[in-house]
Amino acid sequence: MTKKLREAEHPTPFILTIPTHNHVDIVDIVRQSGTFDDKLGVIPLTPTTGDGVFNNNENKNAENIKFNNFEDILESLGGFGAYQFFILILLLVLEVPTAFVTFIPIFVGRVPQVWDCDNVTMSLSEVCSLCDTDAITPLDVLVEDSIVAQWGLICEKEWVFDFVTSIQMLGMFFGSVFGSQFADWYGRRYGFLAATLLLSLGSTMSALAGNPYIYALARFLCGAGVTSFMNVTLVGVVEVMPTKWRSLSNCIGPTGEGIMILSLLAYLIRPWRTLYWATVAPFVLIVVIYPFVPESPRWLLKQNRVHEAANILKSMARMNSKSHLTPTISPAMLHHIIQSEQRESPQDSNPSKRWTYLDFVKDPALRATSLYNMAIWFAWSLTYYGISFNIKNVSGNIYLNVFFMGAANAVGQRSALLLNNSIGRRKALFASMTFCAVFLVALAITLVFVEHSNIPNAAIVSLCLLGQFGMAAARSAARLISGESFPTAVRTMGMGIGGITANMAGILTPQLAYLGVRWPALPFFTFAAVSVGGSLIAFRMAETMGLPLDNQTPEVVEKDDNPFDKIFTNNNLHSEDKNTSQKDVNIFPLAKRDSNIKVNLKSEVSKNVVLISISRLVDEQEKQDNLQIHMNSGFVNDEDSKKLNTAENHSPGRNSRTF
Repeated sequence: MTKKLREAEHPTPFILTIPTHNHVDIVDIVRQSGTFDDKLGVIPLTPTTGDGVFNNNENKNAENIKFNNFEDILESLGGFGAYQFFILILLLVLEVPTAFVTFIPIFVGRVPQVWDCDNVTMSLSEVCSLCDTDAITPLDVLVEDSIVAQWGLICEKEWVFDFVTSIQMLGMFFGSVFGSQFADWYGRRYGFLAATLLLSLGSTMSALAGNPYIYALARFLCGAGVTSFMNVTLVGVVEVMPTKWRSLSNCIGPTGEGIMILSLLAYLIRPWRTLYWATVAPFVLIVVIYPFVPESPRWLLKQNRVHEAANILKSMARMNSKSHLTPTISPAMLHHIIQSEQRESPQDSNPSKRWTYLDFVKDPALRATSLYNMAIWFAWSLTYYGISFNIKNVSGNIYLNVFFMGAANAVGQRSALLLNNSIGRRKALFASMTFCAVFLVALAITLVFVEHSNIPNAAIVSLCLLGQFGMAAARSAARLISGESFPTAVRTMGMGIGGITANMAGILTPQLAYLGVRWPALPFFTFAAVSVGGSLIAFRMAETMGLPLDNQTPEVVEKDDNPFDKIFTNNNLHSEDKNTSQKDVNIFPLAKRDSNIKVNLKSEVSKNVVLISISRLVDEQEKQDNLQIHMNSGFVNDEDSKKLNTAENHSPGRNSRTF
């Protein structure tokens, strides 16, 4: 019978190989014997206690701590600590001016309702029917200077501004595709810088634009920057968060606060160019922020840049008051984690491989995940931006309406934190989008059966804001399940694919808002129907709550969805005993770890195989110890000495007193 321990990639733990025909039930031994590495099949075994049972609690020194995967590293280095909080602040603080860029068209595109035509004051409808639009002047004191007023975008040119907004959404489409690919190819840090520069350039061009054509180009750049920024910051934060804290990265972003501040700025600053300069100014912070933004250590590991990843993880340990663990973070340990992932996902073994969107088409699992993701984001984007841009058609004070819209976003995002961590991502998405649809249908029915002028403005605004509240919560759930459903190598690109249809919907949104001028109920019926449809599609995706981030490609997951269903594997492990007919197998597929470090075995057969092997290893060690005692006492014959020498030569862990 073969009883052999083979050295793993790192010097201390060993891979246990065992015969497949033994049946002994020694449950307590295996439960106290060690910790299964659920990726390599490694059992780190420490010295035995007096009763021959292994005890992993006997040595708590930092140098003996073993990391099985990247999630273990994050948890050991403090979980959510000062480092994670620091990254949240660095990456999310510029979400405030990004919200400015996204929603500023609501204010700079306002249409004056009072005009001067040949020294006669007229309403907008009268001007369009009685006057030449080249000979009119806006008199609306609330809209003294807007793009519409300056360039005369009314009457037969009324469609131009909404078309420019569609151009912005087209830019968001390109940002999702190419900005996300840039971040996966060149890193989250460079992706963050590129997105911020796009936002700054687009906003500056918007302030300087002399005609609608230049302005449209500027809004295209702004749109590309917005989606690039949102995708990169999401992934950058998620990848340094431990599992139970990942929802936080989506639920505390200050988008809602940014909308509220924008409303205040727009109220105080009426000239549209000056308002643009006020909203672009915060991007100067990138000069201060960028030098402190680290690269994602998870992305660095995927690129096999272990020395850089080790330095960042050591910084994380120091900031999280875990400096005593820095000796455990070495390039060798990180190489071990990389190799374990490569064994599970051979097609990822080439760190220089650059994934493209063509891989999403070729791979069945990536393709399915992407299609579901695209459908969800189409539904969310059409509804969310539909409500946002349609709010300019709602009567009342536009500044207060937008301020309350920002408040609804802020509260909705925070509420999603509770939902995401209690009922899961899919149910949170379904509940939020359905909640929104209920109020949108109520508003649409009201607009159908009641004359618009007879409906209290407060009722219309309240229903819109409740819908916005639901979609803000849905946004957090959608971003979270999207980011968690794709592996590290293509995570940002996966988010970008969802952005493709999201921004296709965004291109349609201003046109639906334009139709809302003539048929107020139509946009809200449309948004409600699409919202419900998107919420149902969410159940086609896998739940990701509580699961570690995936570092395999979905192709591997699809082919081996539950590796513990396989009782035995003998890949790369073969007995060196030529006289035995039994196969040696890797015990990893037989067991998996839970948070209490208890081993759960798949079947009685596989359980007994592991137990008997550990039991025999204990017996073998005791025999060797007894022989050593006899030799030291001088009472030992040549045959016993020969046995001891043979045993020592075949025991790779002897010097370290580990099996």
